[in-house]
Amino acid sequence: MFRLMEDKLVVTCRQSDVSLIEKLSPAAIDAYQQQSGRQVCLQIDQKTSLSESSAGGLIVSTANGKIKCDNTVEM
Repeated sequence: MFRLMEDKLVVTCRQSDVSLIEKLSPAAIDAYQQQSGRQVCLQIDQKTSLSESSAGGLIVSTANGKIKCDNTVEM
């Protein structure tokens, strides 16, 4: 299993998906914490968002931006 050393993550998504991310993130955080034994904090990026014309998805990055996982969908 991949072990993340960072405890603060930033999620970038479409503005229209913010409420969905807020709704689903507690379960994702709980699953991660149970599998890894590590605490993690998720923050939604308030300065940048994905284009509303994109098909969706999200980008998860470390708080310092050095590591990014791009899980977006392009049409």
